[in-house]
Amino acid sequence: MKKNKLILFCIAILIIIVAVIFFVNNKRDIKTSSEIKEVTFEDLKNAKIGVMVGSVAENIAMEKFPNAEIVYFNENMDAVAALKAGQIDGVITSYPTVFYSARYNDDLTYIDEPLSDDISGVAVKKEDEELLKQIDDFITTLKEDGTLENMKNRWFNLETEQYNEPDIPEIKEGTPLIVGVAANREPVCFLDENGRVTGLDGELARRIAVYLNRPVEFVDMKFASLVPALESEKVDVVISNLAITEERKKSVNFTQEYFASPQMMIVRKAK
Repeated sequence: MKKNKLILFCIAILIIIVAVIFFVNNKRDIKTSSEIKEVTFEDLKNAKIGVMVGSVAENIAMEKFPNAEIVYFNENMDAVAALKAGQIDGVITSYPTVFYSARYNDDLTYIDEPLSDDISGVAVKKEDEELLKQIDDFITTLKEDGTLENMKNRWFNLETEQYNEPDIPEIKEGTPLIVGVAANREPVCFLDENGRVTGLDGELARRIAVYLNRPVEFVDMKFASLVPALESEKVDVVISNLAITEERKKSVNFTQEYFASPQMMIVRKAK
């Protein structure tokens, strides 16, 4: 009996020794919560940063990250795909794309500090003062009666993956209101499963068209083509999360802001 107890004791000691050796040899691979560091702007000062051609992110990247390598993409989601693949280290883009990317990609997050205070407005041709005033007055009404705030809450709701879009009856006759959009920015402006323009901007455009008693017609194009299309009168207005900038105001007129859309940085989650 004593012999068996001695054997069991020796086995127990051996197991403890092996466990201690294993822990010592492998503890360098174990990170405590204090060792896991979130990505900061300082980490990205010499990194590769993606921006979309023609967006305000270009100037922000050059101004705030002068030593970084700026990588240009035709579309925001192309930049996000490059980030996921490890080809770049961050993407500067507007809040809607940040919201969408973090919502549907578990490996992505964002730095919770805006890089700008951009606001979006409806863009109208320089000479179309009457249309500008009509839309501006309507946006004032939407703000005052709470409709615009309700729209924002419905389209930017992290608690559900279902969008609650109201049924807005469309005008069938008359001169169409031709709306330029870049419908690749869920949830602000995108195509649903039927290829129909939807999102915050899609809803706003339909409400404006009803207010003007005009049918609505969407023209989907690349973001960089929106302002030139308005200047060349291919579209009547641009409603596509277009930031109001001094440079753009030289070419087109803007209504008052209807949506705050700061530029932010998307990054991969630290491992």
